[in-house]
Amino acid sequence: MSAIVCGKRSNLFGDFQSSLSSPYVPPPVSKRIRHTFSPARSNSDSDHLVERALEESGDDLDSTIKRLNELRLGSGDNLGPVAGSSGATHESSSQVFTEDALQLTDLSSAKVVHLQGTVWVDLFVGEIKIRASRALEAFEKAICARATETACGFQKENMTPKQQFEALIQENAILKRAVAIQHERQKEFEDRGNELNQLKQLVAQY
Repeated sequence: MSAIVCGKRSNLFGDFQSSLSSPYVPPPVSKRIRHTFSPARSNSDSDHLVERALEESGDDLDSTIKRLNELRLGSGDNLGPVAGSSGATHESSSQVFTEDALQLTDLSSAKVVHLQGTVWVDLFVGEIKIRASRALEAFEKAICARATETACGFQKENMTPKQQFEALIQENAILKRAVAIQHERQKEFEDRGNELNQLKQLVAQY
């Protein structure tokens, strides 16, 4: 992996230094960003700039090229207008960079839109799972509550005949006790009537 990164860096150093030392020549469309106009720099500054761009981009070649083009564009803006053919060269280079920058922007926008779409899908799926889980929990609670209510109803229905039977037993016991009391009173009344008759017979004898 380190060998691949070093190879990328060395190739990038060569491209960058050759573009700085040689006069501007319109490159092919696929390499316009690498060969856009930039002011002359020393080799040490160029190496330092490329290394810093690689570190900032995490050794990603495309990100490094994009970062270097941004730095070149900023340097070109600070130079100001130049007279003669140099100004025309700057204008042509700026136009080429603008076209390629627009292409890169379109590609980046498409990637961002795709990434955002994936994120939205993940969010929707997560929200659906959460709502489904809540609905299942509510449904489970409703079923448990209904089952408990039904069991209590059955228990009450089973307890009602038992309570009625117990009430009838109590009433029967009360009635039996009342009949017994009434029988005792009736017997007592008969005994007193017999005693009264005996007393009447004794009085008649005297």
